[in-house]
Amino acid sequence: MASYRPVLYQSQLSSHCARVRRTLRSLGVEVEVRDVLLSRRNREDLRRIAGDVRVPCLVVCGTAVQGPEEICKYLHLRYGEGSRERS
Repeated sequence: MASYRPVLYQSQLSSHCARVRRTLRSLGVEVEVRDVLLSRRNREDLRRIAGDVRVPCLVVCGTAVQGPEEICKYLHLRYGEGSRERS
């Protein structure tokens, strides 16, 4: 059975990525984290999925959401208070 856990492409050194990680933690959303600085394969995967290697990038069911503002907004809409969905 396929896993539908969201994947966060990120860099440990990025403050924008740290903001997204804090939001994920506060909402209790579990994600697979892939660092693009440490892995050429992760960079190639991100380029294939999103068209470039900008982080942070959250991939949910094959759809990429890029940028901290957009990701945090998406997370609050999908997993925030009043939402019925959790990872």
